[in-house]
Amino acid sequence: MTDRIDTEAMQQRLLMLMLEPVEMVVYDPAWPALYKAEEEYLWNTLPHDLVLHIEHIGSTDVPGLSAKPIDVQVGGRIRCVCGAKSCHA
Repeated sequence: MTDRIDTEAMQQRLLMLMLEPVEMVVYDPAWPALYKAEEEYLWNTLPHDLVLHIEHIGSTDVPGLSAKPIDVQVGGRIRCVCGAKSCHA
């Protein structure tokens, strides 16, 4: 078994992804509720001593803005175990 990455296969996959059409849809008023559900799930799942902040980011967070309807992006800040005050994730 090898951990080596097949760079040719990866390049082919990236090329295929770049050639796929990007679907944009009008803003969906349900997106904030979808984010809130995800945020609640993350707060209930992740270790409370590590998570400092969770926020909705990306185009689905901007009311009225068209977006790719593929996900609700979540960003956050976690407590670092390396000595820094916090890390962004």
